[in-house]
Amino acid sequence: MWSLSASSVLNYAKCPYSFYLYKTYGKEERPLSKATATGKAFHKVVELILNGANFKEALGEIVASDGVLVDFNELKLFYTAYEREIEKIKNEGVLAVEKPFELEIDDVIITGYIDIITNERRMIEMKTTRQHVLHPKPSHLFQLSLYRLTDDADYYELHYIMPNDFVKIPVKPYPTDFVLTVIKQVKKLVDTEEYPPLGIINGYCQFCLFKDLCGFYKRLNKSGG
Repeated sequence: MWSLSASSVLNYAKCPYSFYLYKTYGKEERPLSKATATGKAFHKVVELILNGANFKEALGEIVASDGVLVDFNELKLFYTAYEREIEKIKNEGVLAVEKPFELEIDDVIITGYIDIITNERRMIEMKTTRQHVLHPKPSHLFQLSLYRLTDDADYYELHYIMPNDFVKIPVKPYPTDFVLTVIKQVKKLVDTEEYPPLGIINGYCQFCLFKDLCGFYKRLNKSGG
């Protein structure tokens, strides 16, 4: 039996080769972009506010912990765009925020965190982005579908927070059988050590943290240039 984070399963859904690189490099060696660091900081800010802090206090904790790569101007814009929704969630009541889970499927232990579950049984996944979003991204929908296996809710929502806007998208999770099939495929690939670079096909490459380490991406750029 081996353990796998929910983010690793999503990396596979985007690109198996990216998943392989993520598992190969130690946590301290994995590249971290400013966008990723800022997104993580925003999640922490929301968590602290829902637990009783104000924005200034939450921001101070980010600065005091590990805010080297965080774009604080963008972080403040994200907060301003999402502030009213945070107040609505607080008024609705919160059952859990950044709730850890552990799920065993086919001899694989999957771990992760659910962003928010409200008193009205809304499961919310927050995503910060610099691009305007109108439709849920398949990998994000898969993420919520995976979480449903651990904590069933009545409503599922993807919240896309942009520097100057916020979009709330109610979604219907993928069927459980599909989610289980993907997880089994991940396990099979790990067992057989096969990691095709599907990111080249689905356009994920340009957003991948490992593109500077990926020979497939370099060859793609070379042939395109």
